[in-house]
Amino acid sequence: MNAPMTFEETAEYLDALADELPPGIAEKLNGGINLLPDERPAGKDGLSTLGMYFAGGQMGRYIELYYGS
Repeated sequence: MNAPMTFEETAEYLDALADELPPGIAEKLNGGINLLPDERPAGKDGLSTLGMYFAGGQMGRYIELYYGS
């Protein structure tokens, strides 16, 4: 059985994947793609949130992914 990826390994992998995004998508993410060490607790439906997309506001457009989830 393989051990889960560490936070650092996941961050490196995410950086490599982000570099492969088509230019039109990457340009619109002025806040980038951010990996957070936080786990989002499951909601009342029992589903976990793996990530969220944010648009507008002071931070612009960006994606947050939750490593612990």
